[in-house]
Amino acid sequence: MQTFKQRYREFAHTQSWEITPHHEIIIEEVFKIHDHFHENDLMQRRRLYGISRQVVTEMLKRLVESGLIRKIYFGRGRVYFEHVYGHLHHDHLICVNCGEIKEFRDKVIERQQSKLCAAQGYTILKHSLHILGICPKCQKLVDESGKTFSRETTPITKGEEVTLSAISNGHRAQVTRLEGGLGLQRRLREMGIVPGTEIEVLSNQFAGPFLIRVRGSRLAIGHHITHKIIAQQLGKSKTSRVSTENV
Repeated sequence: MQTFKQRYREFAHTQSWEITPHHEIIIEEVFKIHDHFHENDLMQRRRLYGISRQVVTEMLKRLVESGLIRKIYFGRGRVYFEHVYGHLHHDHLICVNCGEIKEFRDKVIERQQSKLCAAQGYTILKHSLHILGICPKCQKLVDESGKTFSRETTPITKGEEVTLSAISNGHRAQVTRLEGGLGLQRRLREMGIVPGTEIEVLSNQFAGPFLIRVRGSRLAIGHHITHKIIAQQLGKSKTSRVSTENV
């Protein structure tokens, strides 16, 4: 089997991508991490000191496109990465309290997914299953203290980058970057959503539109789009009133 570097070089050649010494360092450091990792985890590795976040972000995007790693969304919309090349497919159990991630494989689930797609006339290209819950250790705390956990309990830390979907009703966030294709990014810019923009979340409900306030205007955006807007939470809004009205 090819090494991950050989695989990347071949794919980069088909895309006419330049490979710089910084790119080589990033690839090597990515494949030294043998667990799920966040972009911030990668930025903190010593060999990446002096390499801009923009270069790291673009390189992670290219590694996803080349099929060497994949992007996964865990609890609260957090974006992580994991190796794909040379690894068997697996699914995840995620504790929404402590953040523990456990991998598992189940042949019955795999067969049922294949049957379901075949019955609907679909051809599977890729799939991912994430089960959010409370791990045994945290469940013990529930039993002993009587504490209950909400769907998303772990607080967002100061300066942490999350998808807009993770920001709760009545909170403000500042956009740090946009993901997705050029068409989607152009649409977001036309709505006034660019890096540095402050967004107030008016309604982030399981059902109904995702309502936000941007530059004084109320907008409704699709939930799938909120996963492409990366932001840092600023705090609660003093004037926000949660609403589920259509705009």
